[in-house]
Formats: sequence, C-alpha cells, structure tokens
Amino acid sequence: MNKAIYVATTKENSGKSIITLGLMSMLIGKTAKVGYFRPIVEDFEEGKFDNHIETVITHLI
Repeated sequence: MNKAIYVATTKENSGKSIITLGLMSMLIGKTAKVGYFRPIVEDFEEGKFDNHIETVITHLI
C-alpha cells in the first residue's frame, strides 16, 4: 500500500502550495505522522530560505 501523496503540475503558479497546506492540515488531523518533501531548488538568493518550505513550517507547526 502506497503511503505517499505527490502534488505536481506542469505549470507554475497553479496553486500547489495552497493545496499542499490544505492536504497537510487534513492529514495531521487523521494520522500520527506527516512529512513534507521538496526537492532541492537553487533559484533563491544565498542566505535566504525557500519560501514554500517556510510557509509550510509556519502554518503547520
């Protein structure tokens, strides 16, 4: 049985982040463990954090 959900699209700015926040909020209420994975992306300035990861951490912790 697969225990993973992958959110992916072929276009940018399609709402993946808001869907991810909603799914994670729902799953946190139903299971003991929820994880978040985002591939390494190096398109932001050095010393800055990934905005998507920061958003998930801020809203779910």
